[in-house]
Amino acid sequence: MSKYLVIITAFIVLWSGSMHSKEISMKQSAISKEIDMQKDLISNVIKQEKNRRQLALELAVIKTQAYLVSLSESKSALDLLSVSAKERFVNSVVFGDNGITGFSYTDLEAELTPTQIYSVLKLFGAQHTVSKFEHARIESAADAMLLNSNLEYIKIPTGNMPISSLSGTVSRADHKGYACTGRATCSESQGQICMSGC
Repeated sequence: MSKYLVIITAFIVLWSGSMHSKEISMKQSAISKEIDMQKDLISNVIKQEKNRRQLALELAVIKTQAYLVSLSESKSALDLLSVSAKERFVNSVVFGDNGITGFSYTDLEAELTPTQIYSVLKLFGAQHTVSKFEHARIESAADAMLLNSNLEYIKIPTGNMPISSLSGTVSRADHKGYACTGRATCSESQGQICMSGC
């Protein structure tokens, strides 16, 4: 009798283990599908952000150093800066074939709010970099929102996913603390932002 009890017990243990294993496999499959859906959604957001940035560059008012110098002598958002800061900023801007590729952020961050910085950088189609100005003075809800518009990480239910882990990222395109020193070359430089067009 005990021999049959051992066999039946072993069968029950094996059967329940098999069921548990199937449940785990099903849960892992569901989690994998959910993560894939989240990655697809995030990839679409990234694609839209790239398109938005490209459109901003296409619609930029200032695309060359000559036009920047000309505009700096007339009334514009650049006048939000003090005279000396405006001159330093204008002299710091670097252009490539497709527009702005880099600039100094120190005077913008020291003198302006994020909303004002947005107005200045919009002239160049570079307004998306405003979230990098974390030391700018905040005076309104819009200022706080602009600083929190960063796409470095996207929150998902399974934790923070660095978008650099996905193909087609946009966060790696602009580098704070780097200057555009040559075609496709960002070199470490305090107070500068090297942009994707470098």
